[in-house]
Amino acid sequence: MEIEVKSTELIKPSTPTPKGLNIHKVSLLDQLMHARYSALVFFYQRHDAALTTSQISQALKSSLSQTLARYYPFAGKIRDRLSIECDDGGVPFLEARARSSLSQFLGRPDPQDIQNFLPGASLKLVGTGSRVAMIQMTAFACGGIAVGVLVAHVVADGIGMSTFLKAWAARARQSTGDVWPDFNTTRTLFPQYEGFPEELTFASVHSARRLVFDSSAIARMKDKATSSRVQKPSRVEAVSALICKSMMAAVNPKPNSMLMAHYVDLRRRATPTIPNYAVGNHLFLAAARFCLAESNDLPIIVGRLREATDRVDRDLVKGLQGEGGFLKLREAVEEIKEVISRDMNGDDDNNNNNNDHNNRLEYLGFTSMCNFGLYEIDFGWGNPAWVTSIGLPGKKLVEIPNINYVFLSDTKCGNGIEAWVLSDENKLLALEKDPEILEFAHVDPSPLKMLLKSNL
Repeated sequence: MEIEVKSTELIKPSTPTPKGLNIHKVSLLDQLMHARYSALVFFYQRHDAALTTSQISQALKSSLSQTLARYYPFAGKIRDRLSIECDDGGVPFLEARARSSLSQFLGRPDPQDIQNFLPGASLKLVGTGSRVAMIQMTAFACGGIAVGVLVAHVVADGIGMSTFLKAWAARARQSTGDVWPDFNTTRTLFPQYEGFPEELTFASVHSARRLVFDSSAIARMKDKATSSRVQKPSRVEAVSALICKSMMAAVNPKPNSMLMAHYVDLRRRATPTIPNYAVGNHLFLAAARFCLAESNDLPIIVGRLREATDRVDRDLVKGLQGEGGFLKLREAVEEIKEVISRDMNGDDDNNNNNNDHNNRLEYLGFTSMCNFGLYEIDFGWGNPAWVTSIGLPGKKLVEIPNINYVFLSDTKCGNGIEAWVLSDENKLLALEKDPEILEFAHVDPSPLKMLLKSNL
């Protein structure tokens, strides 16, 4: 796909940030996040022929400026690993043009092409001097629009990012009643730890498959995953379990076990609960380990995943709060790292042959943006035709072949789930031929056909 960037402009807050707020300290949970950007791309059909690309661009810029007055850290830059400099430097806003039509792209989107709808820095790590947020608006030849958004993960999790986007869209529609963000609650509850060690950064991977599960398939999967332990699996649990089972089958040679890790939102697990408008990271990792035999049983996988998420309870959240929070965090993270490092190095108490692949552990990390209302983000020209949460990641940092990632999000029609599976190409080739994947999922389906189906 040929896309040409026509201009770049820094969009600054409509009013300056007060002097007392020019340094934003990150929280302990922010420090745990990878030094990467979270990415979302929204694709919109042309609904109003009277609206020109110039008018749409101006509406986006003006409303963004107003929104940044409240979301002032988003207009800043990374000062160091402990703080954001809220310098009102602004958000880089790129305007680009695509030679093709939106329907041509949505007919069969290439994961590599998705990067073209994001600002060029999307392949870089977040470091000192990096802008917190960056945006690209791409106009298609047909009049359709793509809005690509990057936000440094150290500043906001998925809920915080979606709250910002909803506030921006409301401003663009000239809607009233949007909620003021809260940047103080998280860093007060979970104060940063200055001696926090450098992060454990896993490898990037360069191949991806998109799996789409519709609501009827998910209902059947939930029936298969039901047990006395989990009588009503959630759709996220059911999809995660099936992908876990199929990924284990796709690995060759077979590992000894798999570590399945899911980020859990702490907001509803805190006492009192933390509101969605509290911007920052409120995530903790729930990890469940399965041996090879167990990974073939959906009810066991769902049961282990539920047990892992249940361990992220109010007591754990309370332990993470206050000055002693880092000790609790380190204890929990070290347990996971110990399992990963031991099994990935083939260091098993029952077998001392470090070259034996069967001793190794396969890591499968999940991030879910389901139920975030991403398809409700309307800037004034209707809801998006497609929202995607991933393009292929950037350069490799470490070569670790048994690291795999899955990104889950809602589909436009019904209660379906779209899953981006990132792994090496050999595993993905086996995954897309797995009988259960073929039974329950559509592999790389056309978003255009899904859109037409949702409009019936």
